[in-house]
Amino acid sequence: MGQQEYNAFRERMKQWMLDNADTYDEFEEMMNSQSDAGYQKIMTQAMALVPKYTKVIRKKMNSSSVEDTLDIETLFSAEDLGVKLVAQFENTNKKTIVPAMICWLFFGRSFENMIERGEEMMNNPKTNRFQSFLIVRTSKMLVKKSIDLGLRTHEDWKEYNNFKKIIDSNQVLGSTSR
Repeated sequence: MGQQEYNAFRERMKQWMLDNADTYDEFEEMMNSQSDAGYQKIMTQAMALVPKYTKVIRKKMNSSSVEDTLDIETLFSAEDLGVKLVAQFENTNKKTIVPAMICWLFFGRSFENMIERGEEMMNNPKTNRFQSFLIVRTSKMLVKKSIDLGLRTHEDWKEYNNFKKIIDSNQVLGSTSR
């Protein structure tokens, strides 16, 4: 996809969000809830579009190379996942989550939400050290990928971290005078 096609697709995504505000809001609410239902739906969708993804993800979770996503990226490229997602977006079926999911990834708090979910999992007493290790590495990978894809900047992540520090310190009023 060239730059013009990409820009046109971004505009179609923005228009879809305007035309389907209720559907998008429901999806975003599901992703922001304490439930894993939204993530389950995304994983189910990924496995339906790329059946080999299940095997690669299992292998990835059992290895120490979580930060290296080349095998996943190679699989998605070989399986034309991007083309499949754009096709599903264009041929909008009311039952598919693809349009809302793509818009959430591009315009929503997707990466921040994934980082927060990881932190919630790390704070769960049932999470062991190995799982915590995977969560930290995955979070680092998510931040890096969001920057590499141009969906976030280093400044976006610095601002996000500053907001988290304000929230964690309960010093909201003090932060407004800066």
